[in-house]
Amino acid sequence: NTGHACTSQPQELVNVPKELPDGYTKVKYSVDNGTTWTDEVPTGKNAGTYTVKVKYVGDDNHADFVLSDDIGVTIEKKAVTVTADDKEKELNEDDPAFTATVDGLVGNDTVTYTFSRATGDTLGEYTITPAGEVEQGNYTVTYAEGKLTISKISRQAPSEDSITTSNATDEDENGKISGLLETEKYEISSDDGENWEDVTDGTTEIDVKPGTYKIRY
Repeated sequence: NTGHACTSQPQELVNVPKELPDGYTKVKYSVDNGTTWTDEVPTGKNAGTYTVKVKYVGDDNHADFVLSDDIGVTIEKKAVTVTADDKEKELNEDDPAFTATVDGLVGNDTVTYTFSRATGDTLGEYTITPAGEVEQGNYTVTYAEGKLTISKISRQAPSEDSITTSNATDEDENGKISGLLETEKYEISSDDGENWEDVTDGTTEIDVKPGTYKIRY
């Protein structure tokens, strides 16, 4: 038996004899146990085992003869690796489309796989797992995990934005700055950014004296 590696192009399964014995004019080949014979050297592309019979065709003084030993040829499956690509998203966003990098395919061949990921939607890293059949056509497929990273919500810090408090008619009545996110840390300034004051973490609304404020993350 001889071995070959799977390739994108058909490859000859046997070597053509460099010289013929005296009295013989050509070689014929059969891959169907001698049912049909051809002058063309048999080829194979797909993974599997091939059995080739070889016959020497004699001239008028020599009878044809078939080699007593068949030639067994194996084209091995090619190794392919499917690696899940790392992905990122921000808190509260939908998952991005999962993709993978596939190494080892020949030509335009493809393999089939799906994705799953570890459960959870808080800040942190989660495993992305590709999965599919191990044996796919001409390939033996292995799978490698990736990760999904969930990060804090990113926003452009509104350091240049001014907010005028509402619901305040005089300096003795507090106004409100609302619409803050519990997951963010804020600072406010009442003197056009000269000095900044921390806002208590987890606050969504703060009471302030009437005036104009800057706010930033």
